[in-house]
Amino acid sequence: MVSYAVTNNGFRSQAIRIRGGHCTIRPNRTETLTPDPVLDDEDIERLTALDLVFEQVLSADELAEQAAAKAKADEEAAAKAKAEQDAADAAAAKVKAEEEAAAKAKAEQDAADKKAAEDAAAKAKAEQDAADKKAADEAAAKKAADEAKQLDLSGQSKA
Repeated sequence: MVSYAVTNNGFRSQAIRIRGGHCTIRPNRTETLTPDPVLDDEDIERLTALDLVFEQVLSADELAEQAAAKAKADEEAAAKAKAEQDAADAAAAKVKAEEEAAAKAKAEQDAADKKAAEDAAAKAKAEQDAADKKAADEAAAKKAADEAKQLDLSGQSKA
């Protein structure tokens, strides 16, 4: 059985004939009609032309079915949103892991570069120290040779 909520937003009462009887609908009121047999589209168009608003009233079973369908749609939307959020979280975690790996690689490269620079500086210092020592030894040898030569010259001049 189909029922209709009929609202009269007009200024006068509307007396309407429907299948199985008639009804008077007062202004700014809503009446529930349950015609027998059910109204067809042509009947509803004819009655709507009288500035009446017809809405089909759903039974409790139909309302329960609509609510269940809406709940299912909401649940599916929530599951889809959760899956999208999980995918976004996984992508963010991957990006973070890649950034950490890049930072670690950079730190390792910096450490290797620093060690190489320290090794090069130590080698250069050792080479410089060796060169300084060689120069000092050569200067000392030259000085000793000069002193010996001076002694020889002074010994020859005395003789």
